[in-house]
Amino acid sequence: MGGVFFVREGEALGTFYGQRYVTQCDELAHDVRQFCSSHFDVNDDGVLVFVGEGNTWRSGHWGSEGEVAGHTFRWGTPIEGALGIDHLTGEETTYLPLGNTTPDFTLNWASTAQWRNWSVYGLFSWVQGVDVFNRTVSWSMLHHMSRFQEQVGKPEDEMKPVGYYDQIQGMGFWVEDASYQKLREVSVSYEYRPTGGLFGGFDALNLSMSGRNLFTWTGYRGYDPDVGIEGGETGSAILGRSDLDGYPSFRTWTFAAELVF
Repeated sequence: MGGVFFVREGEALGTFYGQRYVTQCDELAHDVRQFCSSHFDVNDDGVLVFVGEGNTWRSGHWGSEGEVAGHTFRWGTPIEGALGIDHLTGEETTYLPLGNTTPDFTLNWASTAQWRNWSVYGLFSWVQGVDVFNRTVSWSMLHHMSRFQEQVGKPEDEMKPVGYYDQIQGMGFWVEDASYQKLREVSVSYEYRPTGGLFGGFDALNLSMSGRNLFTWTGYRGYDPDVGIEGGETGSAILGRSDLDGYPSFRTWTFAAELVF
């Protein structure tokens, strides 16, 4: 269930490699594919699972097994090792790209507006097309402490046993699109300049309030999509985008008062 950051000649920098979970019929073993429509179903996690002839993933035959074309499958369990074509060699393999840590583009926009004695500054970031290995959630699944295992409120035929989640801890399930937009900073300041000086010789009073890491818009399921780990094969947190129990960027507020004389 592992995976690595792997770069080879001709491959894009920052590529994740590993085994994918089967999500469609043409990723099954060749001799199994002809039975796909009758014996397999895509569940609500988007993975293809064995359900047996005439059943769906909601049929609830947990703990049972079945055989298709000489291959044994556990009922309702995700199948790791999707078959695909290596785009560099043209050969069939189960070791496939899972994502890439280099964004399609990064945009940072900063602007300052002034009106009379008021000044407003803002910094906005947009990172698009970047993937992150969400190891934090993967490990919490291993210890049965993840909110994604929560079954409360689900219809009974959609509930899954603990053993199901033990099978989806691999990189192939938790490499996620971590594109995001973030309001990194907003600062508002006001300058007061009374006539004749202030408090015995002070010329101005500047008041300011700044907020950092105020809002993040993302579909990423971790705390913060803006993560990375230094060292390892990549040597860089920019390329090594692995989310492993790191603290998210804190939201902070700062107030300041300055006397000018």
